[in-house]
Amino acid sequence: MHIDPTKKVVWKEKVLVAAGWKPGWTTDLDAVLWAVNQKSKTVVNLTNVSHVFTADPTLNPNAKPIMNLSWDELLQITGKKHKPGMHVPFDPIAAALAKKKGISCLVIKKVSALKKYLVNRSFEGSVIHP
Repeated sequence: MHIDPTKKVVWKEKVLVAAGWKPGWTTDLDAVLWAVNQKSKTVVNLTNVSHVFTADPTLNPNAKPIMNLSWDELLQITGKKHKPGMHVPFDPIAAALAKKKGISCLVIKKVSALKKYLVNRSFEGSVIHP
């Protein structure tokens, strides 16, 4: 089912799982648009890295994980413009919208980390906050 994340949709469950919606849009932007649509204050980015890092860990072995950071700090790492094919922890356009709307983001790799977060336990990952 394809549902436009920019349209008002009544969603009664506590968790909404979604993937990409439209070619040319990032899944990060889709997630933030869904959060705005549903008046949610948190999105989860289940991805292939365990944290946001100070640099790309695949290119820089000295990259350090960052546990907590603001959207402004993330944008200092990623830059503010989106480029097709860029590999960043979160799309800069989506990050700017999340900041504007007061939405936080969890960046995690393992489903087990998500399960821990959902039951209010400490988890491996990063939290990006407004």
